[in-house]
Amino acid sequence: MHYSSRTETILPSGCEIRKGTVFLGFIDGCNEGVGDLHVIENRSTTKINLHMPKYDINDPTDLDIMRAQFDIISGNDWEEYLEIAEERNMHYKNINILKTAQRKAGISKYLSPKVILWVLSLVDQLDSNEEE
Repeated sequence: MHYSSRTETILPSGCEIRKGTVFLGFIDGCNEGVGDLHVIENRSTTKINLHMPKYDINDPTDLDIMRAQFDIISGNDWEEYLEIAEERNMHYKNINILKTAQRKAGISKYLSPKVILWVLSLVDQLDSNEEE
C-alpha cells in the first residue's frame, strides 16, 4: 500500500500493523519541508490499530473516504461486529444500525452520510474496546 502526502497521511479506520511487520510513511511537509520518513514497527504480540479521524459529512472528500472505508468491510466482518456489540449489550439502536450496515455491505451509496459516520464510529469503538 502506498500513501503520499504533503502534510499528513490518514489511514482508514481499522488499518492494522500486524505482529512482525513495519509501516513506513514518508510525509513531504515534515522536517522543515525536506520530508521525513516515519516508521511504526510492531514487535508486540498483538496488532496495532490506527483509529478513525474526525470526518466532515459535508466535505465531498471526507464523504468519499468514508464511503470507501464502509465498502471495504465485508458482510462477514459486519457479522463479527454484530456479535461483539451484542456481547457487550450495546443499545438496540446501535445493534439495528449494524444490521443495516451488514445488509448494505459494499454498497454505501444507499446509506446517508450520517448513517455511514455512525456505523464507522461504532466500528472504531468496537475495535478500540477489543484491544483493551
